[in-house]
Amino acid sequence: GNKVVLALKFDESLVSCTAPSAYTPGDVSLSLLYGGLPFSTNSLSFEYTTSMKVYGISPNTGPYLGGTSVRVHGLNLMPRSKVSCRFGNHESYGYLDTTTNLNENSVIYCISPVMKFSSSENLHLQLDSAKDWLDTGMEFHFSDP
Repeated sequence: GNKVVLALKFDESLVSCTAPSAYTPGDVSLSLLYGGLPFSTNSLSFEYTTSMKVYGISPNTGPYLGGTSVRVHGLNLMPRSKVSCRFGNHESYGYLDTTTNLNENSVIYCISPVMKFSSSENLHLQLDSAKDWLDTGMEFHFSDP
């Protein structure tokens, strides 16, 4: 982009800076300057993404034997390739509903895992193998069959 921000130098191989705000998602070029001159000839890019938000899940209850298809409805839940779901500490399979055209709104399905007993677990999403999990703020209740 064309915005300039200050960087902090931690050591000879590590600098850190805060990305300036952007109005639209997408890739921008990133370059390092030192004393107003280019520091490197390497081509770098940075991707701005849109914030994700979960509006709700349905159903929010299913048997602890697993296999419930849980519909996760939200904003900007648009993975490019992979969806992983986590109920508490138990990971499970997820997928994007590609049959629904809701503009920025999106639907992901998570398949509830098998649990040992009844419990209530927080639902998290991981899109495209990101290192961080998105806390949906929703709870799924595993009940007796």
